[in-house]
Amino acid sequence: MKLPLNQQPLLLLGLLVLWASFLQASNNDTETVDIISKHGRSKRTLVYTFNSCSGILIALSIPLLITGRNIFMSYNFEANYNMPTDSTDFTQGILKKGDNEQIHEAEARKVRETSRMIASAPKRSSLSRKKFYRTIELNLQRYGFAGKRCILRMICDLADTPLHHENGVLGDVLQLIFTPSLSQDENLPSEFTRAEQLGREERNCNKYRAHCPASPIDLVTIVLAH
Repeated sequence: MKLPLNQQPLLLLGLLVLWASFLQASNNDTETVDIISKHGRSKRTLVYTFNSCSGILIALSIPLLITGRNIFMSYNFEANYNMPTDSTDFTQGILKKGDNEQIHEAEARKVRETSRMIASAPKRSSLSRKKFYRTIELNLQRYGFAGKRCILRMICDLADTPLHHENGVLGDVLQLIFTPSLSQDENLPSEFTRAEQLGREERNCNKYRAHCPASPIDLVTIVLAH
């Protein structure tokens, strides 16, 4: 690569301007340090406004191979950190240093024990398979399907004819949703696990097709003969 001759003077002029700006910034920093040292003042501490925070957001976007559509599945990872709003967060005063757990030992011990009990208690997820199936049931009824009976048919159909890996991310998600055995036992009604067993072991879902003639899964899938 070679720079044209008519652009070389412009490049030289730009370098001179950049060098002059750098020298000016260096002189300003030197003068600031001299002023601080003469007056014996330390640098100021930055304090943020109340309830402010900084965050880091990382998003991973995966395109779905669907003809004629630009569809992406995105995974977001976010971390937020509260910013200090008081100068004592940087330099604690003598009162704040003295007010420690040694003064209120009994209260501090109680707080530690409570925190330990909360941390050791098993955390239950706010999203369970039972709630998810209930949401799907209500939406199916809204669109004229048989609700719960169609869910049982989809579970049986996907156990009989699973969506294999060549169906991509969407196929894996559907298989995960309508396969109760792929998650921990949540005390689901036995009819859900029974539907999966009928599809996998007996490969007979006629019982559910009678109550749900049109399966919602048929709207997005098609059975291919091997």
